[in-house]
Amino acid sequence: MHELPRQLVHPMYYDRRIDEVLARTIEPGEALSWLMDHVRSREGADRHAHIQFRRNRRDRRLGSIQLYWGRTSPLEFKLRHGSQVRLNADSTYKAESAHLFLRTVPIDRLDQIEDELRSHLVRIGNLLDRSPKRRQSFVKREAVCHAGLMRRYGHGWRSGDPLVMIDSEAQIGYGDGSRRDADDVETREQLQLRRSETIPRKLDGLGVLAAGELVLVEVKDAQGSLDRAIVQAAAHMDRYSRLLALGNARDTIQAMIDQKTAAGLIPRCCPRLDDSPRIVPCIAAPVDPSGWPANWRRAIDSCSREIKALLRDVLLIRLDRAGSIVDLR
Repeated sequence: MHELPRQLVHPMYYDRRIDEVLARTIEPGEALSWLMDHVRSREGADRHAHIQFRRNRRDRRLGSIQLYWGRTSPLEFKLRHGSQVRLNADSTYKAESAHLFLRTVPIDRLDQIEDELRSHLVRIGNLLDRSPKRRQSFVKREAVCHAGLMRRYGHGWRSGDPLVMIDSEAQIGYGDGSRRDADDVETREQLQLRRSETIPRKLDGLGVLAAGELVLVEVKDAQGSLDRAIVQAAAHMDRYSRLLALGNARDTIQAMIDQKTAAGLIPRCCPRLDDSPRIVPCIAAPVDPSGWPANWRRAIDSCSREIKALLRDVLLIRLDRAGSIVDLR
């Protein structure tokens, strides 16, 4: 096991590669390979399951493997030093299987608790089925579109698809909070936004188009605000443009893709990033085909000069309610 490269030089970074010791556990025949079996199962489809690698400089320094159902996570595996894994979940989910979250588990013993982990997922499924509307929002409407997009064009990518999704809820990191706040100020000034307009921190989905461009995807459900989606898409475009200008982000993102393909999360023949990839903003939603995409274009044309400039090459995607692409313009 090794410490991942530290990102202290640049004011912004994005790197969700995880330690190879943990990444190998999800490969076929290894201790956590059953997670991908779950994703591909009927239950996984019903729960809109997908798996993501996570890493940050706080409690995920060595990385984690996180199972999602829609936009909620019933189970996460965080790597600790000494080839130990700490199980994690929302406190409500932990309460259903408290004994699993009391101590770390050696990686070479993860296979011994597979039955307990599967039973935990059954309990969380039952909990969600009887949960109030507030929690149901994590597994319905926009959550279904988002998770469906990640499943179909990530784990389920096929040759001929227009894009491959490589990460969900992507978040740029900073050396400290003051750098992040300064970047928020720069984005707000660049877009000429009112102070009341919230600057988004998480991008719904990061992907690669068939021709090698980096695509920034904002997902909305049929009732979502198009005006808000436009602001979010422009803000992410501004922010990721600065990130790639630092010089090493392209290679880091490609290394993330390579690690995920090696682990079996993404098919090996998926598109690779260009050496100097163009960034393409994207808004995706399940909308009625009448008036589409003209209504979206008119909404963008009514925005400020600064936002229109950032969204000059915006890709508009019409989804079905399960997150599959119906049309793109």
